[in-house]
Amino acid sequence: MKRTMTIAEISALVLLMLFALSGCGSPQEKADEAATGLTAGEPAGLSEEPTGLTGEQAGLSGEQASLSGEPTGQNTDDAQSSPDTDEVPLSLDALQGHWVDVNGDTTLDFAGDQMTVHWGSYEDLYTVGVTGTDRYGTVFNAKDRNLMFEMMSELIWRSGVLTAGEMVLDAEGHSYRFVREDALASELAIVDDSRDMPKEITSDELTEFHLTFSLEDTWFDVPADADLYSGRYSINVEREESGAYLLTYHVSGESYIIKQYRSEVGEEFVKGLVKLIREQGIPEKNGYYLHNSTSVHSWSLLAEYESGEELLLMAEGDAALECPFSIYRFLEYVEAETNG
Repeated sequence: MKRTMTIAEISALVLLMLFALSGCGSPQEKADEAATGLTAGEPAGLSEEPTGLTGEQAGLSGEQASLSGEPTGQNTDDAQSSPDTDEVPLSLDALQGHWVDVNGDTTLDFAGDQMTVHWGSYEDLYTVGVTGTDRYGTVFNAKDRNLMFEMMSELIWRSGVLTAGEMVLDAEGHSYRFVREDALASELAIVDDSRDMPKEITSDELTEFHLTFSLEDTWFDVPADADLYSGRYSINVEREESGAYLLTYHVSGESYIIKQYRSEVGEEFVKGLVKLIREQGIPEKNGYYLHNSTSVHSWSLLAEYESGEELLLMAEGDAALECPFSIYRFLEYVEAETNG
């Protein structure tokens, strides 16, 4: 029987770095970043998240960034335009009019320095100020900079998009992403930015395997009677200098660890992973990357071989509600090893 618990998103695996894409960005932002020259086996290093991974989870991202997933945007003095850039100070003029939330039904309406927030049958009015530039800035409550409709201390402005995170103690709150109404369709559209990567793996010698996913927004192909928790899952296998293989299996809730397993495994276990990869035809899907701008938890798979060959697959947003291979087969395989 499934035991349902709410969860907090844990830091992205190295695969997120390899794709060098922000989970909060618009399809166009992600496509622009993807076009920066990412190649197999070459970490792009463009994300603000940690880029290294040794099989352990990197720690909760909420301790390193704002709840919105954007830079924390400490309240600094108003930014001035620079002769070295095209940036200009952010003004209230850029905010005027109606904004809608990609991830819900909350709306914002700006008229001068007045911001009206509508959510459900509720409505709040705030006098707001701005700081920063037209590329990155903040929108804040001019009367009380630490409070804005009981959900956040400020809105983050980033190139025409407003983001914020709901502040909930020991929980993962709502992620707000406000755009103009005429941009909503493109924000929700699933974009295929799959990479052109080799569709055949010749090696049978696996050196690294990383799989992350969440059993919250969807349970993929996990049977209804499976004895598993709702949570954020991470499966990591790495070959050590000694030649031995280390398995780290981590399941996390919102502010707690559900399961943590770390132990060496034999070559037969690793051969079983190689077999699962081949049986599901995962190499034929190498480079798979679908995404949109919603806040659904992502999934990612990375595998590296002695030959230097790699597998990279990933989905974000609503595209991550589906997976082109069986999550459950890997999960079942690892559960059998760690529960023995």
